[in-house]
Amino acid sequence: QALQHRTVDLWIQKELSTGALADAIRTLDDPKATPDRISMAASRAKSRCGDAAHMIGRETIKLHGAIGFTDEYDVGLYLRRAMALNAWLGNPSEHRRRFGQLLQTAGSQKEEKKASVPFSPVFLQDDKADVDWNSFSDEEFRAGVFAWFDKNYPHDIRHTGRRGSAKEMSAWMKTISRKGWIAPAWPTKWGGMGLSPAKQIIYIEERERVGVMRDPDMGIVMFGPTLMRWGTEEQKQKYLPRIVANEHIWCQGYSEPNAGSDLASLQTTAVLDGDHYVINGSKIWTTSGHWADHMFFLARTDKDAKKQEGITFFVLDDMKTPGLTVRPIPNISGHAEFAQEYFENVRVPKENVVGEVNKGWTVAKSLLGFERLNSGSPRPARAALAAVEKVAKANGLWADPEFQSKYVRVYLDIADLSTAYQRFADLMSLGDSPGPELSQLKIVVASATQLASELLMETAGGEGASQDLVDIEGDGVSLLGSFFHHFGAMIASGTNDIQRNIIAKRVLNLP
Repeated sequence: QALQHRTVDLWIQKELSTGALADAIRTLDDPKATPDRISMAASRAKSRCGDAAHMIGRETIKLHGAIGFTDEYDVGLYLRRAMALNAWLGNPSEHRRRFGQLLQTAGSQKEEKKASVPFSPVFLQDDKADVDWNSFSDEEFRAGVFAWFDKNYPHDIRHTGRRGSAKEMSAWMKTISRKGWIAPAWPTKWGGMGLSPAKQIIYIEERERVGVMRDPDMGIVMFGPTLMRWGTEEQKQKYLPRIVANEHIWCQGYSEPNAGSDLASLQTTAVLDGDHYVINGSKIWTTSGHWADHMFFLARTDKDAKKQEGITFFVLDDMKTPGLTVRPIPNISGHAEFAQEYFENVRVPKENVVGEVNKGWTVAKSLLGFERLNSGSPRPARAALAAVEKVAKANGLWADPEFQSKYVRVYLDIADLSTAYQRFADLMSLGDSPGPELSQLKIVVASATQLASELLMETAGGEGASQDLVDIEGDGVSLLGSFFHHFGAMIASGTNDIQRNIIAKRVLNLP
């Protein structure tokens, strides 16, 4: 397994290189691309591809053992070729320095351009407008989204680095729901913005730039898309409008004390009794479980079926249903974001089954696709990096060469992650279900968030270990929030080692 995991990490580097190179080619083909933008794309591709080729060649020799070190085996030829190409036209380190210099110039120009880009007054309306948001140029859309978020999102809960509770986010959720922006990826038919994947990326970037906390959004990012695919028309009409109206707060009942990453081992049972199923068992690590009023969950309806069969997908309409007990679980930062639930003869109407009875694993797999796409979002890494930039400028480190070397490396990791994320978002927007290769996103974002959050603490100096919000340019910045967050990111939706197992077996076909 150790060899498999090392191989998967090399495969991920190859995938990220392919994305960086494809971005560079698209930039070259763009008639509107400036010389600086073309140069940045080329340097980004050279940096990623050069490092990846050298790493893959070096590690492949080790993986092959003694024969990999012999001249008669081609691995050495590939490594020497990679070394020669690395040195040609500037090595990866030189290109990262070049990218950093261009980034500083482009960044100052970008801020000036953002400030001067005019946008339609419809962006600043507080109520929902019948508008095709995809019809705006990227520049106008970016400027308008930032302006509305900056105008409406409260300053006292910006850049916290954690998920907001239902109570502290209640007023904000009503505001964004009234605006019609609560579900950017949902189709307009169900009250969403209907954004294209490219516009979704911009929406996320500008939301993070303002410092908006992630809210209890399981209904938006997970249950809603799943219901659109598998639910009956009656279920869609019952739940979807209330999700976008922020009338329901949802949580996910998947993991159990003895069935975390191995979800198919779940033991919570559902036994049909007349018009109801009687639920017994326990769920754990339930994000927002103690804040939610609704839950979607899995339970075993056939004990004799094979491991991944005999499971059914249910909806619980009230977290105060008799027999259900909820226990909050504080995390290492002291923030209670998770909970455990105990089911003791909890009764759920049989019409609350989503999909077919005993076919819940099929529904769950599609939901895990949405969850893993969301878990692989560059959102947390970008938020941490944005805080790094603020703190570095405030502490006079922005132009420091050592800082810039570290900053650019993390910046490029997040840029390559963003390219991979958009590729999968494009697939899902077309109705396709990404395969097991989607697992790479979760691995990369956890690593990028760790690097960005550790750089943030380092850049903050003596205040780097403070759990309090630090005032930077009038905003409170959490120095430890993203650092604590990345631990959960490595575990949620199946640990990163489980994701490596999935890629090893289902993508690389390793024994």
